Amino acid sequence: MEAVEDARNLGKVRLRGLTTHQRAFGTKLLDSGKLDLLMIRYNAAHRGAEQDTFPVTYERGIPVVAFTAQRWGALREHTVEDLPGFSPPPASAWYRFALHNPSVSVVLMAPLNRRELDEDLALLDEWRPPSAEELETMLEHGARVRKHAGRFP
Repeated sequence: MEAVEDARNLGKVRLRGLTTHQRAFGTKLLDSGKLDLLMIRYNAAHRGAEQDTFPVTYERGIPVVAFTAQRWGALREHTVEDLPGFSPPPASAWYRFALHNPSVSVVLMAPLNRRELDEDLALLDEWRPPSAEELETMLEHGARVRKHAGRFP
């Protein structure tokens, strides 16, 4: 941390940030005053940050970078509980979901190729938050994905 502070004092580092899956740990470190941004997992299947992190970052004006907006692709896939005829929203919808939260400043994307990148970035050309119906669909699907997509060790 000393090296980071020295670089910051010399103007070589502007923001100090932390990337973590452990929201409580990241939020607690904000109390140290040594973090200027926080990068955490946030998506429709993992919404805990809405209760335990975003109120703190929003109040303090600390930018949040969200990662895994598609939950490693699972939000674009079907679950065993999907209703007949249901089509999971495309990647751009999941980026829109994360970006519509006022606490999120940046959402990382991971397109496989140029076509996917162009599709994902198109949401910025016609920016709008998800409609109430789209949001409800995404939240319901996110809950199903969280229930069925499995866990990492």
